[in-house]
Amino acid sequence: LPYFFDFVLLDCQMKGMDGFQIARKVKALINKGEISKTCVVGISNKDGEEIQRKAKNAELDFFVVKPFDLKSFTNILALGKANH
Repeated sequence: LPYFFDFVLLDCQMKGMDGFQIARKVKALINKGEISKTCVVGISNKDGEEIQRKAKNAELDFFVVKPFDLKSFTNILALGKANH
């Protein structure tokens, strides 16, 4: 494959195209075989039922809410690396 990424980290509340939209596009590229399977992590400063639904619909591998501690985030990255 021409493109390989260990992780894709996305801010879910960007203006214009948000991280959820980008996650769906990344997953479509993976499914088409245009990029290698990679761990897609969404990051947000918001939480709640609606944002959790958006994260699930975007097929994020992990979703974390800021602020988060470094140890927890490191564990997520280790899990993502092991599974992809």
